[in-house]
Amino acid sequence: MKVLLSDGSSATALQLAAILGGKGHQVHVLCESALMLTRFTKWVVKLHRVPCFRLDPYRWLSSALSVLRAGGFDVFICAHEHVAIASASADQFRSVGVKMAVPSFEALSRVMDKISAYEILRQLQISQPETSVAHSVDELLRLVHMVPAYIKVPIGTTNARVGLVSTPKEMATVALECEAAGTFGGRGALLVQKAIPGPVLMLTSVFSHGHLLAWHACLKVRDSPLGGAAKRRSLPLAFIRDDLIKLGQHLQWNGALSADAIFVVKDQKVYYINISPGILEPMNALFSGVDIVDRLLQASARDTTATSPAAIAVPPGAVNMQSHQVLAGLLRAAENGRLAIVMEVFCAAIGAGDYRGSKEELFPLPGDFLGRVSLFVIVVALVIGGPRLANYIGVQRASMHTLSLLNWDIIASKHQKETTAT
Repeated sequence: MKVLLSDGSSATALQLAAILGGKGHQVHVLCESALMLTRFTKWVVKLHRVPCFRLDPYRWLSSALSVLRAGGFDVFICAHEHVAIASASADQFRSVGVKMAVPSFEALSRVMDKISAYEILRQLQISQPETSVAHSVDELLRLVHMVPAYIKVPIGTTNARVGLVSTPKEMATVALECEAAGTFGGRGALLVQKAIPGPVLMLTSVFSHGHLLAWHACLKVRDSPLGGAAKRRSLPLAFIRDDLIKLGQHLQWNGALSADAIFVVKDQKVYYINISPGILEPMNALFSGVDIVDRLLQASARDTTATSPAAIAVPPGAVNMQSHQVLAGLLRAAENGRLAIVMEVFCAAIGAGDYRGSKEELFPLPGDFLGRVSLFVIVVALVIGGPRLANYIGVQRASMHTLSLLNWDIIASKHQKETTAT
């Protein structure tokens, strides 16, 4: 198949390209910058330059449709928050002859909004940390008993006021910042979620019109500066499947859906802290025996209905399959200077420390000589450039595919007008 990926800057995009390309599919990528991760692998046939999604989603959409119209693609896969505009403009995508698996805009809206997602989990009785919604500064200050807690804006993850508040004093500071910024004006609100100690469990799944097709879960063993995982270990707990089935059926979800949860080892329970549309770095799943990408491709390539044979969930993958990303490990090591980078390279080269018994995710397949050479060049550049270059790489990769509240409102408003008009 000829496949177009919505993003080329992320680890998810690089893994998608490697998995699809390794199976003989022709992989093309929408590219917002000359220096994208997917440029450094042989599995991508061509990069197509498009405007920055974060700055103007509709300019990005226009360019994406032009690429699709001219390229004769079979399938379009959304890797990140591009799914918002793909869902809102699904008819335009299908009019150019491409197939894709995306949720309805109604279902997407309920997941994109963190407050709405919290309400869904509560309604379905799916475990989550103690959570409250603050609609004013006074309400926020009355939640000081929840500290330490995470404060989140409903849409987006790049706002400076999203993060961990560890003390009552920090809560008061955040309240003052919110008051000065007019955060609670109009329909403004903040989600306050009590922090629970424990490792993060990262989930990814694929649905076809509410039916679970595939799923995987892994523990974040080592943090990545980009918010993902520099190392992870598969842990597909059986009861997670039941949670995903309830969630997918309730939303009638179509396409990929990811989530984060806190795993409390002592109680063997998980508490969900985030739900997001799109696929999450699928290589650990593949190593564990679950081909998430193949299921997503199947869901995209044909009109799968609730009664089709494809709408059958596959069993969970192997437990304790370890995988890592050398690049993410280097970016983390760079925070401690050049010597730490050199030590990280040494450990990766001999398979020591975090790399013992673990597989590489970003350049995992044999035969990708370009990928291996590119990784070597990046290593040399990081040793020379040090922490400053590492920070630049991290910021560039993390910011390209994010969706601001303003742009979300524009997309939602335009979709509502188009729906009303028809």
